[in-house]
Amino acid sequence: MKRLGLWLAVLVHVVLAGTYAHVTPVFEAPDENGHLGYVWQLIQHGEPPVVKGSGELAGVPAWRQGDLGHHPALYYRILALGLRIQGLADLTPTPRSVELAQRVSGRHFEHGWDEVGARSREVRGFHRLRLFSVLCGAVSLVLIRRLVARALPRAPGAVDLSVLLLALLPGWSIAHSVLDNGALAVTMILGCLTLLVRAVDSNRLTPLSGLAAGALGGLALATKLTAVGVVPLFGLALAWIWWRAPQRRRETTVAGALGLALLVALWLPWILRNLELYGEPLATAVHERAFASNMVPDEARLTQLTYALPVLVFRSAVGVVGWNAASQPAWIEWLFGGTALLALAGLALGRGRIGLKSGPTLLLGASGLVAMALLLRFNLVFHQPQARYALAGSAGFALFAAAGFAALGQRVPSLARPLALALVAAWSAAALGGLARAKALFQIDPTGTDPAQAILVADLFTPSSAEPAGELARIGGDDPPVLTWPASFGRASIHLWCVDGPRVGGSFEHLGLAFENGRATLPAAVWASLPAGAQVKIKVRQLADRRTGQDVADRAESSVLVVRRP
Repeated sequence: MKRLGLWLAVLVHVVLAGTYAHVTPVFEAPDENGHLGYVWQLIQHGEPPVVKGSGELAGVPAWRQGDLGHHPALYYRILALGLRIQGLADLTPTPRSVELAQRVSGRHFEHGWDEVGARSREVRGFHRLRLFSVLCGAVSLVLIRRLVARALPRAPGAVDLSVLLLALLPGWSIAHSVLDNGALAVTMILGCLTLLVRAVDSNRLTPLSGLAAGALGGLALATKLTAVGVVPLFGLALAWIWWRAPQRRRETTVAGALGLALLVALWLPWILRNLELYGEPLATAVHERAFASNMVPDEARLTQLTYALPVLVFRSAVGVVGWNAASQPAWIEWLFGGTALLALAGLALGRGRIGLKSGPTLLLGASGLVAMALLLRFNLVFHQPQARYALAGSAGFALFAAAGFAALGQRVPSLARPLALALVAAWSAAALGGLARAKALFQIDPTGTDPAQAILVADLFTPSSAEPAGELARIGGDDPPVLTWPASFGRASIHLWCVDGPRVGGSFEHLGLAFENGRATLPAAVWASLPAGAQVKIKVRQLADRRTGQDVADRAESSVLVVRRP
């Protein structure tokens, strides 16, 4: 029974985040298309993309660029492995954007028959990738419970309540229901923090614990740059132990040196890559140039500081759904604010000692401050007022709430249980209401879309069956090539890729061009865009009727034709 509160919080998280992952259409969360595009680059070309707009600086062709090329690769390598395990290594994003004027619906992309009913194999595979974020969130909750309990061991009920409310927070569920390297980075940061807090609590950091903390910190930095906050936390923990345990300073120095050395060693390959490609270790300048249109002008920074951060970050914490910031109702914002004020009132009015341990409290409080400082720094450069960027400080925020609830319960014991039940009931209503609104917002009506349209396509650049259903041939020596294939294919798409170069795509999947009657000329603009002298592979595949759930393996496909671009 002792761990019932923790497992209840984990169960609540898995249900809520898992449901968000299921009802949110493909790519309808910020940057999901960029995250999958990074994975696609890794699989297709064997290495991460470079930062958008930096091809010339990095000395690579334009097709090797990516929207999220500034991120380290660890998270994306894990997703790539997940696709390979599912037999979807050649999973290509083929979204069609919604016109800006129509985005009031909360969607950025068109959605067709492949995302309704049983869903296509590709869409099911994508949704399984999201479950990795759900798993990271569950592990993070376990770590947060351990961290807060170590700092506040005499109030397990208040600790359980704070963790359960965090699991019910719509912002937490949404952030851990979509593709986002931040989910893994937060878990790694919390793992590192768990080891450091344990060391601070016992006033001892052993070499083994130092290495483990350094490994987790280094892996966090190999996932996302904003994990840089683990470095000052590591230093703070070492300083505390050095001060409180002078008899162990030699051991502390050795353990700290080993841990920090391993942290740097795991981060160093990415730093060296950035130096080689961009001439700077963190690629921040090249990233700022790439996203200059989203940067905060100097004259708007005061507004950003006084409105965007406190108001929009606050709102996003209670759940911003989709790209267009479809906020929750105002009462949920009041509930969130009221809960925080209740905890603050408990700290202000509570009498007696609640058993906070100084070392763990210092480190967890510092983790929250560091997370907020990084959020502030980022948002004075870019307009990204989203609470998910501060989730690395979740343990510190949960400790604040738990300490406030514990102090309030000490001051008014008779209200402790009713108040806890009321908070859980109110936040449960908020969580379920958020899910219902997300489901209604993202209801897909594919009527009017092309039956062959799909947001993800498998095997675009690899044969999807062992035996081709017909021969693809080139007629004459025209430039661009004229192709023929069996007319029995019906509507078909031409797939084009270079042997050692760009994966161009599919004529229908990327350009909306379908061909019938078994004959077509390659679009001149596409042919002209290929590198001169490139060996080009071409195949033709019958377009699926997505209304019937037709799979890639069920479609007729031609043999692969190899031609050379003059």
